[in-house]
Amino acid sequence: MKTLSIFAQGVVLATLLFVSLTGSITCMAANDIVSKTSYLVVAPDRGFLGNKTIEERFQEYRRLYPNAQLFFMTRRMQLVRLKQTIQSLLGSGTQQLNLLPVVLSKQEKSWKEFEKDLKAVQTEIGPKLNIQVGSSFGSSYLASELLRDRIAQISHDVKTEHLTLLGWGATDEQSEAGLRDSLTRLLKPLLCEYSFASWSVEVLWSNNEEPSASRRNQETFRRIIDQAARSSRPLLVPYFLGHRAESHMSVEALVRKELTGSRVEWKPEMPDEHPLLAQWMSRASAAFLKPNSQNMGVVILSHGSDQIWNEELSSALLPLATEYDIEISFNMGDPRLLQDAVNRLESRGKNIILIYRLFGLKSSFADSIKEMIGASQERETLHKNHHQSEGHICQSRIRSGSRLETIGGLEDHPLLADVLLERALSLSHGVPENETVLLVAHGAGADDEDQHWQALLTSLGQEMQRRAARPFANVMGLTLREDWPEKRKEALARIEEVVRQARTRGQRVVAVEARINGPGPTQRLLGHLEIPINDDGLVPHPHLRRIVLEAINSFVKLGEKQTQTLF
Repeated sequence: MKTLSIFAQGVVLATLLFVSLTGSITCMAANDIVSKTSYLVVAPDRGFLGNKTIEERFQEYRRLYPNAQLFFMTRRMQLVRLKQTIQSLLGSGTQQLNLLPVVLSKQEKSWKEFEKDLKAVQTEIGPKLNIQVGSSFGSSYLASELLRDRIAQISHDVKTEHLTLLGWGATDEQSEAGLRDSLTRLLKPLLCEYSFASWSVEVLWSNNEEPSASRRNQETFRRIIDQAARSSRPLLVPYFLGHRAESHMSVEALVRKELTGSRVEWKPEMPDEHPLLAQWMSRASAAFLKPNSQNMGVVILSHGSDQIWNEELSSALLPLATEYDIEISFNMGDPRLLQDAVNRLESRGKNIILIYRLFGLKSSFADSIKEMIGASQERETLHKNHHQSEGHICQSRIRSGSRLETIGGLEDHPLLADVLLERALSLSHGVPENETVLLVAHGAGADDEDQHWQALLTSLGQEMQRRAARPFANVMGLTLREDWPEKRKEALARIEEVVRQARTRGQRVVAVEARINGPGPTQRLLGHLEIPINDDGLVPHPHLRRIVLEAINSFVKLGEKQTQTLF
């Protein structure tokens, strides 16, 4: 068992302190948004109370992005006001303008009219200003998380409840369909957690003064009330950014009037009253940023083990803190621990957070991490890892105002072959051409995934032979499948047969553990074969952090080349 010296432990603590202290410096650098770039938060004009709540969320967001302005889409004088706003930004030195649409769907009439005016202004001013438009609020997983909170406020027993999700703002068939689709996309990822007896999505038209729209709205309320009569507990969650001049002159007041006397339970709380809207503004702004060592933090996600194991891996990776702000999180996709790590990086001013999955395979925890950070819209998924059988998992999601990304998986990186070759040579008696090396790895429960493991080990073995001054007689990749008793028996029988055949050929057999850090169970499981075993793993070899740094730098370089699509 390896141990950390008192000095080494001090290095770990000192480096952690260094990261903590420099965090205050990098925080200022990350928030020092280049003056040539500005952000324009574009929201519907909803009257005094509605605009006031949007302004409150905007001010929360503006603490992080001071080069931001708020623009309300109005029915009158919008083109004139927009032209004045953009000319003012040009006069202050803005060359890049990023727009954040606070709408649930870009099919909404107010947004489509704004787009027309925006294109007219852009045509008039020419190339002096580059304008990019981000995704809408309604397309973000944070909008879905906000809906989750609204449902949690009112739902108590989903098996007896019917949920009606109510939208507003349709002006024609197309906008109604767009809003319905947006609301359905927000709700569906939540149904693995809130498996209601039944649910429906309804959309009100905004031009209620028109007879046809008024008739449609009356039909909508009639359906809601009829459904309530058939349900044990009818719930309604209003989810829209509707007219809200004040409490009595608002869409909520209309809903309250129409549902009075019915059994429908609901609360008149709107999305703009929730702090997640400000968080979305920050996240949407970060989507335009190009990653660099100042604005990006890295969470290194690793399996973890006992204190010594964790200290050894931390000691091996903490030198990366000279390049990037690093948090090491020992877990297998625990959303609470990942949220804590993300929060710490955000507190140090990071706008982009990369989660690097330090596992053998690219696929390890990739699906669940993508769900956590909103990269996967489908929340209910077949989630596999080497400790769980297949099953439907309702994955918690991380709430963050930063841009979250994930990469990872060592696979058969060529530098790993160097490390494994060193480990094998440490056991050699100097006659490698008469020795067989077993590369032994954890393996997987699923046969196809375990075959992938063995293919990687075979590839690494071939690379070891190419790099060796004197190649071994044979290098074989084998898995223990140590967490699955029946499959472990088969794996051990295969290893025993490989050892027997090598000895029949007069070859000496040695084994090297192909894992991130040791020791694993190889000594215990293969001890009866009486073969030398190196169980050091990749720690503390410097190649491990070189591989991780290479992956992080590749992500940064790729981000530097990527650009947003206009409109």
